[in-house]
Amino acid sequence: MRCGPRGRTSRWAPAMISPVSRPEASSLARQVSLSRSGAVAFRPCVCSGAATAAALGPGAQAGFTLIEMLLVAAIIAIVTAVVAPMMGRSMRGQRLRIAARTAAMAGRYARTMAILQQQDMVVRIDVARANVSVGPADWNGAGQEPPEAAGLGQTSGVEVAVSGAEAGSALFEGPEPETLPPSASGHAGAVLSRSLEGVAVRQIEFLDDTTERHADGVVSIPYRCNGTCRPYRIELADDMGEAVVVEVDALGGSRLERAR
Repeated sequence: MRCGPRGRTSRWAPAMISPVSRPEASSLARQVSLSRSGAVAFRPCVCSGAATAAALGPGAQAGFTLIEMLLVAAIIAIVTAVVAPMMGRSMRGQRLRIAARTAAMAGRYARTMAILQQQDMVVRIDVARANVSVGPADWNGAGQEPPEAAGLGQTSGVEVAVSGAEAGSALFEGPEPETLPPSASGHAGAVLSRSLEGVAVRQIEFLDDTTERHADGVVSIPYRCNGTCRPYRIELADDMGEAVVVEVDALGGSRLERAR
């Protein structure tokens, strides 16, 4: 017992209660009311996760607020809208580059085969079907089978260690050269045939004195056994209007550039 200031007796309290502010008291009352009723109320929260966990107590776990989730969804939508068109343009540009490289490699293949076999070769380009075929000069593309490849043990007095087919296939991407049926190549008897997928052949122009231009039909480009050819230019374009020019000089050297 202890006497108070006016002689009244009072007992010690079990614990000292710290003063509680009015906002904290109302928040505590709401939490007690919810815990007693067993109901869960949803109320928007604009505070951070750490502040929410500290306010709810030591055993609570912080989560994502609705505003944070909406912000992340908006960022994902913006990134997708920006990146998706760029990826589409990149894929279309890749097809155009592959087609231009294929056309250039076909000329290199024909030149290599002509030199190694000492036999004139020809590159035939079907403008309508965007197909490139390589065959011997006496192949007319009308069902005639090409002559058998001669051995390369003697080529202008020089011993060659590999066959012409192996040397040509090293320059040209794809399977080994073979005789393809008309349904696959479009030209029976072709030694090699490739389709320029996803692009169209706008025109083929010869750059010698004749200055011929072809926008349709099948164009034949001769490659002589000494490694020379008629200089020419092939213009390829995709469905979006992008164009690439493959220019080949008289010695068979090729150059790729964008069409102006």
